[in-house]
Amino acid sequence: MSIDALHARQLELDLYMIHAGKDPVLYRSVGSPYTPGDTNNLAEQGVAWLYVPTGQHRVFQRILTENLVRAYEDAALPPDERCGVVRSSCARLIHDLMRYPTIPGITETLGEICGYFSMWCADDLDRFAELLDLSARDYESTTHMVNVGVGCGLLWREFKGPDPERLREVFQGGLLHDIGKRAIPDDVIHREGKLDDDAWAMIRDHPITGAELLARHKGISHAAMDMVRDHHERPDGCGFPRGIKAHEIGVPARVCAIVDTFDSLTTARKHRDPLPPVRVLASLREEAGTLFDTGALDAWDRTIQRLIQRHPERCVPDSAGIDTPKLRLIVPSAPKQAIPRSPDAVVGPGARERECDIPVRIARAGGATGEPARLVAIGPGRVRLVLSGAPLRVGERCRLLMEGRPGVEVIVGHHHFGPGGEVILECETMRRGRAA
Repeated sequence: MSIDALHARQLELDLYMIHAGKDPVLYRSVGSPYTPGDTNNLAEQGVAWLYVPTGQHRVFQRILTENLVRAYEDAALPPDERCGVVRSSCARLIHDLMRYPTIPGITETLGEICGYFSMWCADDLDRFAELLDLSARDYESTTHMVNVGVGCGLLWREFKGPDPERLREVFQGGLLHDIGKRAIPDDVIHREGKLDDDAWAMIRDHPITGAELLARHKGISHAAMDMVRDHHERPDGCGFPRGIKAHEIGVPARVCAIVDTFDSLTTARKHRDPLPPVRVLASLREEAGTLFDTGALDAWDRTIQRLIQRHPERCVPDSAGIDTPKLRLIVPSAPKQAIPRSPDAVVGPGARERECDIPVRIARAGGATGEPARLVAIGPGRVRLVLSGAPLRVGERCRLLMEGRPGVEVIVGHHHFGPGGEVILECETMRRGRAA
């Protein structure tokens, strides 16, 4: 944790120091006194961060939330400092969730913070909008996720109104939308345009990876899960991972797609400078109805134009000679990439599949046949199942048993989630068996 976040006179945490990659060394233990002078001494020694044992992370989460709320509600604090505390606190929680996904409580704590965001956004929109960072800055995954979270809430309020619970869900989905990138190397994340097959596979799968990770945590709303899974889907069906079209994409995910792309382009990458917001808005408008929902994009345009008018000094300035790339050349989309035929391939919109609704039972290794499911789609060499329980393991082989019909052996691909939170399993068929 940052030494600036230490305000208690008596420590509630064990604090450790790490020097040059060596093993942690205890600095102060729980119950030890701590004063502002200690913070000054650490700063003079070049120490900006102290480390907390994972077993005390829930206490750390509470302290971080208290500091965040205290900073935001402090009328005497300058806006840059106030917003810096809120952004860095959220980024730290997201960082820890991505690095240590088994630590309990982080998603609930972020949900609590999103409740504050919802209240603040409804109470004083102009003050809350200062949290959206439009300045020239480098792209970094956790700060990007924080900005997208803030932006999704601002867009939703403009587009659909200030309903507190829906705002909280949309803030949550935006903050967590890229959680599936936790295992993707930075050099792949920073690439734009066409990717090689290995890089494309990682990018293509990160929405599903994120949804699978969050399914193991408490307090994730259906709207947030949809945003994590579907923020790269596009109205024209060229998105990924599922290739669904306009009406099939939930409104929160359409909102997230716009803010995600906007923030990616207004931040600096290794091979280009950050683009001015006005240029990015113009590029987004060129793809209204194809890559982006038209109504949501209109609402985002109004939101950003107001921010530019109120605080032009906070934005990357526009000037002649800036080259704005075409979105079609830099935004990843399924038609530009070869989707490998593998057990975890998603059934795309072009597959020759037919819908059905057949009750089945799943026979797994060891002879267990007690898991009911519904077979809802059959395509060439693949099937789609809706489960009533937990998803099966990727790569697991099992047999689908149907009354009066031949059984089917399948290998489990990946799973995603339906609009009601149900588990949807994509499988490849192996061979026909005897009638069940």
